[in-house]
Amino acid sequence: MKLQVSPVLTTYDIARQRVYQALLAEAGRDWTVAIMVERLPDVAVNDVRTILHLLLGDGLVDIEPVAGQWSLTLRLTGEGEQTLGAILHDWATDSTCQAASVPAGGRNAQ
Repeated sequence: MKLQVSPVLTTYDIARQRVYQALLAEAGRDWTVAIMVERLPDVAVNDVRTILHLLLGDGLVDIEPVAGQWSLTLRLTGEGEQTLGAILHDWATDSTCQAASVPAGGRNAQ
């Protein structure tokens, strides 16, 4: 059964793109907000926290119990891996998303 994904998770945003890419790059890894922020220092901690909680709410990540640890630990589900991959693919083929991800100064900045 295909999951229903919140529209906000499919709306292009550079922070969402960076988090999705990190999750997919290490799909079997356990993640906390702190670990993700360490991996993505250019993404605000509140953005990371919000994105991870939205993914949890939609069932794209699961809670992973870690003995002796109080921080919320998450892992991408198989469905989450497929869904985030499809979202990134859609963004890659959408010219408005490509333009939005161009660094300051444009594609030909020198």
